[in-house]
Amino acid sequence: MQLPKTETNVFEAILARRSVRSYTAQAVDEAAVHTLLEAAVRAPTAMHQEPWAFIIIQDSQRLRRLSDVAKPLFVEELRQAGRAIDTFVSPDFSVFYDAGTLIVIGSTSSGTFVAADCWLAAENLC
Repeated sequence: MQLPKTETNVFEAILARRSVRSYTAQAVDEAAVHTLLEAAVRAPTAMHQEPWAFIIIQDSQRLRRLSDVAKPLFVEELRQAGRAIDTFVSPDFSVFYDAGTLIVIGSTSSGTFVAADCWLAAENLC
C-alpha cells in the first residue's frame, strides 16, 4: 500500500489531534477511506483475534435516520452523567455533526477483549 508522504512524527500527530464538529459538504473519497481502514486494522489486539468489522455509510438520509435513532441513547447517557442536554435534544442536532461519511466499527465475534480491540482500531482510525 502506498501511503501519503508526511513529515509529522507520531508525537506531533497526537498533539495535533482535534475533535471536529463542523464538516464541509466535500465527500470523503474511496482512497481516503481505504487508508483510514488500513490504519484501523493495524491496531494491536489483546488476543490477536482481529475481530473488527467496518461499515462505511455515506448516504445522508441513512446518516440522518441513524442519528435520530442514536440521539435518545446519547441524551440518556448525558442525563445519567448530569450533563446539559439542551443542544442535543434539538430536532436539527445530528449525533454525527452532519458528517458525510460514517465508519461504524463492530465485531465479528464475542469475547472478553473484543470491545477493547475495537476501541484500539478506532484510535488508529482517528
